Amino acid sequence: MLSNGPELLRQLQVCIICNSFRFGHSDETAAIIDRCQCYNFDPTNEEVARYVAEWFWDQEVFDYAANHLQEIDKLTARMCVKAWERREKQDVNWMNEIPLLSGVDAIVQQVWNDKSLTTAVERVKEFQRIAKLNDLPDSRATFMRHQKELRERGMLSLCPPELKLTVKGRPPAIPMGVEAILSDIGLVDLEQEVFEPKSISRDLRLYVPPQT
Repeated sequence: MLSNGPELLRQLQVCIICNSFRFGHSDETAAIIDRCQCYNFDPTNEEVARYVAEWFWDQEVFDYAANHLQEIDKLTARMCVKAWERREKQDVNWMNEIPLLSGVDAIVQQVWNDKSLTTAVERVKEFQRIAKLNDLPDSRATFMRHQKELRERGMLSLCPPELKLTVKGRPPAIPMGVEAILSDIGLVDLEQEVFEPKSISRDLRLYVPPQT
């Protein structure tokens, strides 16, 4: 088997699903990526919103997200659920669960949306002016890199999409009052039944020898 190890490894097909991939040094990572098929799943805010509308239940939370697609920093379905949970608890700051662009990205978007700036040179100069006021990186390369990333994410559109969708889901059934108490009692009984040894008395916690 040891002699066949390298041959088996060469023939092995592997699928790796991860949020980020890194192996050893950068050159080693690049070598592995060069030998495989890579697929990057990075949906735009609009694509995420359309997906969420199919099963989500809180129209107010969804409308907030849909009305700020151009400003949200990488919308996720989890953000919407967390915002709903906070809104259910009467938390007036539930919108903080859906963070908007900040820092350099926010400045790049602001400059891009300024219709008085008609050339790339004018946009770079305005970006550098605002970035310096906020003690942020202000090089031309920084502007161009962030502009490219935001454009790829669909966040620099001059005509942002207007999503007027109605959510189709129903809120999850959450036990309240007496039902919640009974639910907790049921969970405790189930936990004791599954995890406590049969040979231990629940009341006295004394060892009971098995009968022969």
